[in-house]
Amino acid sequence: VVEEANHHHELISKGAVEEILAVCSALKDGQVIQKMEMDIREQVLKLSEDLNNDGLRVIAVAYKEVPLQHEPYALADE
Repeated sequence: VVEEANHHHELISKGAVEEILAVCSALKDGQVIQKMEMDIREQVLKLSEDLNNDGLRVIAVAYKEVPLQHEPYALADE
């Protein structure tokens, strides 16, 4: 959890691509945020699979903005 300019906290999670995608509702590409549609999910999984086949370990990173007063944090917040 990091504090962002006294406005909110950002809860950051990392893990297996499949697990992170299962809980994500949106995708941020640069400054563009779009809804996580099934075709996007499939593209990300395909890219991850291709990279794994090339011998690379792939993880996904996700974040969520939460109000400053939202504490203590628990596993359910992820």
